[in-house]
Amino acid sequence: MSFLRTLERTSFKKIIAITFLVGVGLAMPVTVWVSQQQTKLASKAMFEKPEIIKPIKKYGSPSQNEPRIDLVWPFLGKEGDAVLIEGENFGDNPQDRQLKLANKVISEENINQWTPQLIEFILPPGATSGTVSFKVAGKDASWPYWFTVYNLQTKTQVTENNDVVRVLNAPPNTKIEIIFSTKERLETTEVASFNVPSDRTIMSVEVKDKQGNHLPFFVEPEEFNF
Repeated sequence: MSFLRTLERTSFKKIIAITFLVGVGLAMPVTVWVSQQQTKLASKAMFEKPEIIKPIKKYGSPSQNEPRIDLVWPFLGKEGDAVLIEGENFGDNPQDRQLKLANKVISEENINQWTPQLIEFILPPGATSGTVSFKVAGKDASWPYWFTVYNLQTKTQVTENNDVVRVLNAPPNTKIEIIFSTKERLETTEVASFNVPSDRTIMSVEVKDKQGNHLPFFVEPEEFNF
């Protein structure tokens, strides 16, 4: 009853004013909420991921002369490692080309660069040990030495320290072959420890079992100047 008496004593103008203030007070939170939602929607539209446009790959011409591989470096690697092929007459990123490791084609996405004197590629998943070769404009070139692919489970290790080479965790009757930059070759079954000439640079290493099969192995890169 007290509320009704108060209402009766209140003038019509005051009632209108109070109603207006209450309405404004309720409307403000709604207005703020709507503006926030608009800001969020605008921000979302502003940061939409743009469409990726791949650059067009530019190809050059092949060499007129016969290609020649002078070095594949390093002589081993694991998945994801970069391998360099040095030589002559590779062509200037020619379109007519095919690079292989162990007779398996290296896809274009794993070829980083192809210049007249240098090819760089990445060892793809599933790569296996074997020879490196390529064909460009109908002309072939290959590296005569074995390229070794290893993984993190590989146990056998070849070490080199002060011209002393050792093969660790190797099976019985293991043989090691070392090819120097002079193309000289050293073979031995004394893999526990043997000396190499101090005036020679090791270019390639191959480890074989008693049947002559190539065995995977790994090295510490700094020991072989990778």
